[in-house]
Amino acid sequence: MNWAMNPDPESQMIGLVQRLLEIQAMTTGQLRTEFQRLSGRPTGSSNREWLRRKVSWLVQDRERQTSDAVGLPTLVQRVRDQPRSGRLDALIRILPTPVRDPRSPKVGSVLLRRYKGLALTVRVEADGYTWNGAIYRSLSGVAKAITGQHWSGPLFFGLRQRKRGSE
Repeated sequence: MNWAMNPDPESQMIGLVQRLLEIQAMTTGQLRTEFQRLSGRPTGSSNREWLRRKVSWLVQDRERQTSDAVGLPTLVQRVRDQPRSGRLDALIRILPTPVRDPRSPKVGSVLLRRYKGLALTVRVEADGYTWNGAIYRSLSGVAKAITGQHWSGPLFFGLRQRKRGSE
């Protein structure tokens, strides 16, 4: 059916609604193929509901561009190309800076540890931990650099106690 070439606005609206109904019945594979055909690029998404909404919007947008019907209403709202949560109406909030673990020591703190007769000093920075002139992303990274073995950083520096089983 050549619904995009219908001459009068009412026929165009009926054709658009029919096309949108067809999209609702498509499989995920068909939706991915249709998305690529309409947008000219492949999609990495396999979320069927997102694909339905995105393809429907692309069809509606294309109809608006080729239509002489000025009053063509918006039947499908624009779907943003942003990551979404499981609920499609809730955008995932992307934080500009990393959130510090509230259990971590405050920025500017100095951690002291005696290890094999050496007095070790680690400074807590906004972007990690400084020891011996190098910056590490985690306390565990510092502990590994010191000992050569994997350690829990908070445990190594005495910020947490080792959990013991009930005796």
